[in-house]
Amino acid sequence: MAGELALYAVSAFTLFAIAKLLDGSRAQSTDKYGDEFPDEIEIGGEVRRRDQSNLRSDANNATIATQSDAERRSVATRDGLAILRDVLSDVAFTRPGKWFKADPRPDHVLIRLNYRDQGKELTERSAKLKLDALSDAVQMPRDQFRTRIERSLKRGGFEI
Repeated sequence: MAGELALYAVSAFTLFAIAKLLDGSRAQSTDKYGDEFPDEIEIGGEVRRRDQSNLRSDANNATIATQSDAERRSVATRDGLAILRDVLSDVAFTRPGKWFKADPRPDHVLIRLNYRDQGKELTERSAKLKLDALSDAVQMPRDQFRTRIERSLKRGGFEI
C-alpha cells in the first residue's frame, strides 16, 4: 500500500515536471516565430498585406454601445413575460387540474385559464392584460406583482 502511494507521488511529480517543461518550450517558440499569422501573404505573384486598421483601438474614438429604447422594451417584455408566467403558475397551483397561459399580442397579453376534459384542452376563461404589466413585472417586487395580477384576474371574472 505504501509502495503504491509512493509510485503515485512519483508519477504525479513526473507529469507536473513534464508539463512545466512543455510550457517553457511553448513560450520560447512563440517568441521565436512571433504571431501565428503573417502580416503579408503572396498570392499568385501579388503580395497582400493583412488589414489591421480594425484591430487598433484609439481611446479618443471609443464608442459606448447603448441599447435603444425599443431593445430595452423588448428585454423588459421578455423578462416580464417570464415573471408573469411564473406568477400565474403560482396562482394556478391552488387550482388543481387548471393552468394559466399567457400569450403576448401586439397591444396586450392574452391570459387564459385552461383545463382538460376527456383529453381535450379547453379554455374556461380568458382576459386581456395591458402590456404595461410586463414592464411592471420587472420593476415591482414579486409579492406586489402577484397581488396586482390576482386582483386583475378577479376583476376579469376568474375565480381565484
